[in-house]
Amino acid sequence: MSFVITTDCIYCGACIIECPHEAISKRTNKKRHLSKAKNIANDSLIYINYTKCDECVSLESPKCISICPMDAIKSSNRNFA
Repeated sequence: MSFVITTDCIYCGACIIECPHEAISKRTNKKRHLSKAKNIANDSLIYINYTKCDECVSLESPKCISICPMDAIKSSNRNFA
């Protein structure tokens, strides 16, 4: 199972700070991205490096999911409709 960051993400960076494996980071986007939540321009996207992520198996729940204020990180096997 992997995680994905949905379009609900407001690019706050909380998940980047909390990830114990440094598996989440910002990637510069060539086009400017408009954040829906704050309606501000943001030129970075947050992504998960799946080769580094161990889904926090030693913890009660994944740190990124528990810290996300927008509930924007989901299991990739879920339906996002």
